[in-house]
Amino acid sequence: MLPPHYELLYFRLCDSSARCAALNCATILHSCSSARRFVTQHAHHLLPHLVMEVRIFSHLLLLQTRLTKALLFQLVRNGVGTGNGGDTHSPVEFLAQYYGKKSRHMLADNFQFIFPHMVVNATNKQEYSKLVAFLETATGLPLVQLMPSSRQKVITELFTELHRRQKSVVSALQWLAKHEGFDKGERNKEKKMTQADPVSYVLPKLLGVLGYFDQRLTNPRVSASSKSSILCSLRAVVEFVGPKGIAEVKHKLLSTFKTAASLQGVPGSKVV
Repeated sequence: MLPPHYELLYFRLCDSSARCAALNCATILHSCSSARRFVTQHAHHLLPHLVMEVRIFSHLLLLQTRLTKALLFQLVRNGVGTGNGGDTHSPVEFLAQYYGKKSRHMLADNFQFIFPHMVVNATNKQEYSKLVAFLETATGLPLVQLMPSSRQKVITELFTELHRRQKSVVSALQWLAKHEGFDKGERNKEKKMTQADPVSYVLPKLLGVLGYFDQRLTNPRVSASSKSSILCSLRAVVEFVGPKGIAEVKHKLLSTFKTAASLQGVPGSKVV
């Protein structure tokens, strides 16, 4: 869900006649010195939701037996822009002007937030495939090349939503495990990881996930509802990794439980 204070800006960005005024208001409300500073600091909140707007054009894709490159390029240009055609009418192209990079680079920079949002919010496999194809076309890079620099962050963001869409999150983790090292040309490794256990894959990264959960739970700027969501995911993570995973991170897990128990006014904090 889009944070409430971004909702108005998000809808105004989709309205070409009002986006400049909305961006100026948001810049002032967030006490940023310039619109460019606001966009560079807050693009990761807005871009995942703007990319999902590709669903508006799903009816066009249903008329095709396959996603052709030409159709995808037209979809990207009309929907959120690629950065290749200078389409300033799209909201992503509009933001890219302030971000200081072409939109394809801006999307790549924020992939760690966009990809988990796609995984969790796609309504079915068909829609997810369209969104992946869209993102690959918009950035000019296959998914395996977008992933490496943000793999830990992607896994962390996926785990924050584990309680909402466990099946989708686990499928994404299986894909990550299967393609680990694939971007470096280690194609023989893909065969080895075909039957990879997602639990074994994420265990080395679990300390980072729990550290992020701690950070969110202790941050006074994070809302009580967001903290409650983190706690729900914490319970789901414990169930997902099982006894073996718990044993490997037991000290950090106990610390996180202690943090949760100390929270005031957060639903679920006493039953973790």
